[in-house]
Amino acid sequence: MYCLLNEATKILSRKLEMIATKIFVLAVAAFCFVTKAFRVKSKEADTLAIIEEVKRTLHRADWKDAMPYWRRVVDLVSVEKNGKTYNVTFSALFTDCELSSYPAYVFEDFMKYPRLEQAHMEIINSRRECMPFPEGPMLLCQTICQISNDLEKSAVDCKEMMDTEV
Repeated sequence: MYCLLNEATKILSRKLEMIATKIFVLAVAAFCFVTKAFRVKSKEADTLAIIEEVKRTLHRADWKDAMPYWRRVVDLVSVEKNGKTYNVTFSALFTDCELSSYPAYVFEDFMKYPRLEQAHMEIINSRRECMPFPEGPMLLCQTICQISNDLEKSAVDCKEMMDTEV
C-alpha cells in the first residue's frame, strides 16, 4: 500500500510540475508579448508626440515675418516612416497681405470652410507644391519635412523649408 501511495505521489507531483512549468512558460510568454506591445506603443507615442510638438512649434511661429510672405500652418496631411526619421507633410497658407486684412477663417479650423478644403484637396490630388487660393492674395502650399528625434532641429528645419519653398 505504501509503494502504491508513493508511486501515486510521484506521478501526481510530475504532472503538477509539468502543469506548473506550462503555466510559467505561458506567463513569461504573455509578459514578453505585453512588454513588447508596450514598447511599440511607447515608440509610436514618442513619434506622435514629436510630430505634434513640431506642429505646435510651427503654429507658434505662424505669423512670423518670412519676407515677403506671412505663413500659417493649417494642417498636418500625412506621416510616412523613412528609416529612422519620418516624412511629415504639412499644408501652409502664405500671403503677402497685412495680417489685419486676412480673412477670419484663416484663424480657425480650415476644414470648416468648404472652399479652402476644396483647394486643399485639389493640391493634394494634383501633387503640386503650391497653388493660388482665389479668395485673397494667398498661396496654399504643401511642405514635406523630415522629422527625427531631435525635436528642436526638426522644427527649425521645417520652418526654414517652409520659408524657402515659396
